Amino acid sequence: MPEQINKIKEVTQDTTALIEQASHKTAKTVIQHSEKYSDAYTAMNDIITKFWERTPYILIGLVVFLVFWLLAQLFKYFV
Repeated sequence: MPEQINKIKEVTQDTTALIEQASHKTAKTVIQHSEKYSDAYTAMNDIITKFWERTPYILIGLVVFLVFWLLAQLFKYFV
């Protein structure tokens, strides 16, 4: 009986060691993948941020376009 208990303890310790090794490898792989996607996230975030920075200029451009278009329609009416 004591031999079986020792074998069970050895198997338990070996299994624990394997699980720890697997968790370290998994963590390393996850970190590598997250770094890869972090670069993509950063690029997308920059694109979105710059788009929102330019939105007021786009709206001002549309307003100026509409003003000149309305003026053209007004002059067309008089001519």
